[in-house]
Amino acid sequence: MRIRSFRVPFSRVVPNDAHEVEYGPGDYMVVRPLFGLPAGEAQEWAERIADVRRRALEASDSDDPKKVEKAGDALDALVVAMIDALVVEWNLEAPDGSRIAKPEKPADLAVLPLALRHGLFPFMQSYRGDAPDPTTSS
Repeated sequence: MRIRSFRVPFSRVVPNDAHEVEYGPGDYMVVRPLFGLPAGEAQEWAERIADVRRRALEASDSDDPKKVEKAGDALDALVVAMIDALVVEWNLEAPDGSRIAKPEKPADLAVLPLALRHGLFPFMQSYRGDAPDPTTSS
């Protein structure tokens, strides 16, 4: 058994109505789905995700700008951690033709198009892969 990885175009990560940015054929990432990780590791991710969601709900209910900011910071940190753990390869070109590096810290998310930045979390937490039956014969 092995955890499979999948080449995913960035156009697939953003919502279907996100027409603001055009991604080229070289704009993709290679992802290991969260669901392929060992159960204990996946459970740790589920707990981290639940904690960030709880903090976001508490912040939105409180109308406290500091709590809202902290909840946003926690989400950004979670997204960067997920990228680090799940994205094996990252290829993204900026409008000027330069490469946008794989985010390594929350501040790095600021260079991404807004739709992509906000599409990464829902995509990574739910992506299961795209392929026929993964059973192979030897």
